Amino acid sequence: MRVPDDLARTVAAWAGPAGAAWLAALPDLVTVLAQRWSLAVGAAYQPSGYTSLALRAVRADGTPCVLKLRCPAPDPAPEAAGLRAFGGRAAVALLAEDVDRGALLLERCEPGTPLLGRVGDDEATRVICGLLPDLWLPGGDDFVSTAEVANRWAATLSGAVTVAARLRDEALDLLAGLAAYGGQPVVLHGDLHAANVLRATRRPWLAIDPKPLAGDPAFDVAAVLRDRASPANVAQRLAIAADVVDRARARGWALAQAVEGAVWSYDVGDARSGDAFVLAAEALAATAH
Repeated sequence: MRVPDDLARTVAAWAGPAGAAWLAALPDLVTVLAQRWSLAVGAAYQPSGYTSLALRAVRADGTPCVLKLRCPAPDPAPEAAGLRAFGGRAAVALLAEDVDRGALLLERCEPGTPLLGRVGDDEATRVICGLLPDLWLPGGDDFVSTAEVANRWAATLSGAVTVAARLRDEALDLLAGLAAYGGQPVVLHGDLHAANVLRATRRPWLAIDPKPLAGDPAFDVAAVLRDRASPANVAQRLAIAADVVDRARARGWALAQAVEGAVWSYDVGDARSGDAFVLAAEALAATAH
């Protein structure tokens, strides 16, 4: 098995020597997991995830699936827990998990083409806003809350000087209100944008790669609102999202996420991503409250 070049680059930059060791061990790890789960393993999906490898595979009974391996991290992503909570509703099903090896066996979407770039922007927003309510079940006590996220972002932004003060201050004002949510907490996908939605067979589109949280449903439209946001698309995205969540809270979460993303990106030296986040924040800030 050949490790994709893009994965090798991003893991080396993100995880240093530990990432290099994980990359070197990947071929043997895939062999072990293929034997454990009786898989015929095929080619990797391209482009790879930032810190994960996804491989086409087939189970012994002929069922197509995906073998996903994630680079070890101090705080492992709770992807499997989120998929278990979703139970296959509007998201890919979790077939098996190897916690010690950081491996998941997932339902394979066919044909698996991403929503991103396949339909117009309005339709992509409608697809995502149509998937989310099927994921929002009450609960999520085991997940980080949106209130905790709001407080963490506020701490990051307090005193930040890498973004315009007016954007920083508006985000901080919004986060103070967003931290308080009086409704029924629900389990959230946490990162549902058009690149994390794939064409499937048992329903037209399925979500992948959750970063689950619990709390305010309006948080869950933030990713689609701020992803590639521009003055030309953000107002219509907000109008569509308002059919499923409170518009003002959705705008607030999206703007705060964009500003926090800009600060974080600049702090780690990723100016390109930081600039993209700023453009999104500016577009969102220009919309009516």
